[in-house]
Amino acid sequence: MPFPVSLFSDWPPRRLWLALAAIILPVAYLSLFYRMGSAPVHLWDESRLGLSALEMLNNGNWLVTTVQNQPDLWSPKPPLLIWVQAGLFWAFGANEVTLRLPSALAGLATAGLLVWFGARVLKSPLTGLLSALVLLTTNGYVDYHVTRNGDYDAPLVFFTTWYVLSFYQYLETGQRRQLWHTGIGIVLAVLTKSVAGALFLPALVLYAALRRQLLPLLRRREVYAMAAGVVVAVGAYYVSRELVAPGYWKAVYESDLGGRLLSDLSKNGVVTTWTWYLDMLVHDELLPWLYVFPLGFLALLHPAAPRPYRHLALLIFLVVGLLLTVISSAQTKFFWYEAPIYPFCALLTGAGLALLAEGLLRLLGSERRPWLPLPLLLCVFAYPLTVVWRESFQPAPAPDLLFGQHLRQQAREFGQLTTYSLLSGIGYNSSMEFYRLAAVRNYGHDVRTRYAWQIREVQVGETVIVCNPDTRAKLDSIYSTTPVFGGEPCVTLLVTGLK
Repeated sequence: MPFPVSLFSDWPPRRLWLALAAIILPVAYLSLFYRMGSAPVHLWDESRLGLSALEMLNNGNWLVTTVQNQPDLWSPKPPLLIWVQAGLFWAFGANEVTLRLPSALAGLATAGLLVWFGARVLKSPLTGLLSALVLLTTNGYVDYHVTRNGDYDAPLVFFTTWYVLSFYQYLETGQRRQLWHTGIGIVLAVLTKSVAGALFLPALVLYAALRRQLLPLLRRREVYAMAAGVVVAVGAYYVSRELVAPGYWKAVYESDLGGRLLSDLSKNGVVTTWTWYLDMLVHDELLPWLYVFPLGFLALLHPAAPRPYRHLALLIFLVVGLLLTVISSAQTKFFWYEAPIYPFCALLTGAGLALLAEGLLRLLGSERRPWLPLPLLLCVFAYPLTVVWRESFQPAPAPDLLFGQHLRQQAREFGQLTTYSLLSGIGYNSSMEFYRLAAVRNYGHDVRTRYAWQIREVQVGETVIVCNPDTRAKLDSIYSTTPVFGGEPCVTLLVTGLK
């Protein structure tokens, strides 16, 4: 019997891919797309990205990202994701779904990449299928700030997985197109999230050295051509950005390089130790698949496994181990920094589950019916799927984030109101600012924003939308107001006079 189990391997390609898609797509829908737009736009990263995309559409500056019409030096990432979001806003309108769609599609593409890699490269469709299912039911992957939000991390994971697996194939086959895929993946990863897109490169260099391929690589012109292409493509953006708006390089260093490594930029007051990421993985993010890892290494290092499987085990060990070492050494720690390791952990788990399927076949004496263990294996995914599915039902958000749904309902049912203000009860509210620009773009409304400290600047005759009960009480203590639309928690009020 081939290693691992050869389920689907003798099927015609068209039938094979249809069968794999029929299993993967429903799980991907529940994990990534179901209720994708139900939660309001989150503060900080997600809403600031949406703001930048809307402002890019308004000002036509596709090189310099802005927030509040000022160059964004707080998060000086390259604009690849923002370009995609701006294009979706232009085509389909600005809302929670179009903001998050790139992340969901990137999550689906990464799962598809694992399916393809298992079927075509490892010659084991079952390994690819199970790896994709593991990824789509990994708690840390189907989570806030990764595939369920309009942030950088899900596209970053796709591009880093792409270039690592492409480099693996290049060393195995010597095919030049795999080297060019590696270079393209590196460029897109860096243009998505700056230096984070290059964090796997040391692991690839060490992998080549341990494979005794580093010196031969250094003798190949194609390697230098690829490296030069990466430097030119990435450098062209960074140089142009600095020339157009000086100060960008300094912001990149302070935010993405020395700043995050040498100081804690999270400002969340949480004391983190060197083992913080490991603790997160062991106690939450990788459960329950963490317990299959030993079986996965056993599968890849099995005496009957082909040599490329052992090479893959080494690569997974290096990329996971070195990335965790780097991010654990940095002072700034966020749980989503570990997201790029999830596809490789999923590959390891998928290989282990495929080995388990082979064992079940032999135990049941069902070599002639290799599909028999599949229903049992799929049942294993039932509980993890319910865990990640609960991510679709987030806790009740803070009231000051709820402007979006109210504005959509008001535009549908009370379209004659086109000039109004949004009043926030918290400090700088990037979510509210996003909804303001979205209403301007989607409906052509005249909208301004106000904050609690500006409440006495409200004018008699002004129409104000407020979602925070405490802020409304403060407004009503100063002004006489009349509700004109909505109820709880958001209400549109006409200010009729001073008290």
